[in-house]
Amino acid sequence: MTQSRFLFCAKTDCLHKMTVWYKSLAKQGKTLYDEVARGNFMKLTLHIGTQHEEEVVVYARHKSALTDAIEQLVNSENEPLMGYKNETAIPLRMTDIYCFTVENDRVFACTDKEKLLTKTRLYKIEERLPCNFVKINQSCIVNIATIARFDTGLTGALSVTLKNGFSDYVSRRNLKTVKERMGLKK
Repeated sequence: MTQSRFLFCAKTDCLHKMTVWYKSLAKQGKTLYDEVARGNFMKLTLHIGTQHEEEVVVYARHKSALTDAIEQLVNSENEPLMGYKNETAIPLRMTDIYCFTVENDRVFACTDKEKLLTKTRLYKIEERLPCNFVKINQSCIVNIATIARFDTGLTGALSVTLKNGFSDYVSRRNLKTVKERMGLKK
């Protein structure tokens, strides 16, 4: 049996946000120990083995973004997202997805080689996605790990090109979030 201990930050909901938050602490002259003493972290003990049934139990002082993210993660594991190709249902693995995009009022999951139709609305998919996905415009959510490059147009518009060749623009509304998540702007 393997046992691991982690600290999860209650002020953040993913590793990237925690890294940015940790750097901001350093600029303010605060330490990680100060935040642990204030109760801004949650302790996690992970037991890996076959002796027990899989179960998630969370003890928290109050409901937070972290408890919501844990609940969302556990619930999304129970209901796999399905993609359809020629009437064949295929379970989608988030690591294989480059982006989710809306075309002609239908939502598609784009992988390296194909587009699979999903029968779930984009906003429902967005609620279930891990923090390595970012919404770039009203009709597209991309996997940050699959971004090949950013291009700027003459008007200053930013477009994203993925490793599979798919390209779409970043809306002004989502520009700040995309830049923060990519570490381009604080």
